[in-house]
Amino acid sequence: MPSKPSDTAPSEPVGPGARPSAFVLAATFILICLLWGSSWSIVRVGLTTLPVLLSSGLRFVLAVIALVFLAAVRGLRVPRDRRFWRLCLFLGLTAVTVPNAFVYWAQRTLDSGLSSVVFATFPFWVALIGRFALQDERLTGRAWGGVVVGFAGIVLISRAGITTIGGVMLPVLAIVFGAANQAAALVAIRKYGGPYSAEMLNLVPMLMGAVILTGAAFVWEPVSTTDFTTAGIFSIVYLAIFATVATYVGYYWLAKHVKAVYLSMSAFLTPLIAVLIGVIFLGESLTAGTILGGVLVLAGVAAATFPARNAPVPFTKADG
Repeated sequence: MPSKPSDTAPSEPVGPGARPSAFVLAATFILICLLWGSSWSIVRVGLTTLPVLLSSGLRFVLAVIALVFLAAVRGLRVPRDRRFWRLCLFLGLTAVTVPNAFVYWAQRTLDSGLSSVVFATFPFWVALIGRFALQDERLTGRAWGGVVVGFAGIVLISRAGITTIGGVMLPVLAIVFGAANQAAALVAIRKYGGPYSAEMLNLVPMLMGAVILTGAAFVWEPVSTTDFTTAGIFSIVYLAIFATVATYVGYYWLAKHVKAVYLSMSAFLTPLIAVLIGVIFLGESLTAGTILGGVLVLAGVAAATFPARNAPVPFTKADG
């Protein structure tokens, strides 16, 4: 159902005239990748002392508080039309509750290296779902090849951190399912989220996720005996503010201007960035396999996002 102006205003302007500059779009995408590149390890830090559902739920409780403040500062109102609420119900399940519960649970068993490789199936899901849901998201053979090459690069980069492969079928499937859910959410935002602000598209689904995950924690987890260590609290705060509010608002905003399949390349770039952060700031070694994997990632991303000689360049031309 089309939205009345009074239902969604004030919101972000849409259309060619409102298109941000290429620099702003590219800088936002890079910042999101940088923040998400650190999130896999931070999640595992929190899970050393905090239960799965409680850790994930409190992350979104804090994120909702921050989003309410941000929306108030910007003077945004919650839209009242049915289309918005149907979209938010879908996002609450596919972008917040289901993937976070499954991924957090899986990371109690899987190390960060294997987790990042498995979640790197995200672009495949975006391309597959977008093939049927978005007419302008159909990939050429060259672009599909780029996705495969990029995935191969992630495997090379993360192989040193993969200490367990056998006997982890259920956790692996949980992360794959989480990636598929988030892919469906991204496609839905690309298709239906244009009239609404990125803050509102996050606030309502995250509130829904916070209630479900935290409520489930009080039912199924030993909340009363949980030890809130400094590391656990840091994990919740960092993930809520930087890896949730900043990244999701930026990501949903980018989805208004950039093709979903381009945005999904973040799943390839974030593990690469995580490795580079470790090398630069933590003194970790840079192996030949990591260098080759990085080259493959960049080559794959280039092939996937520039599928033809006359194709529009990402972040510079409106994609519909």
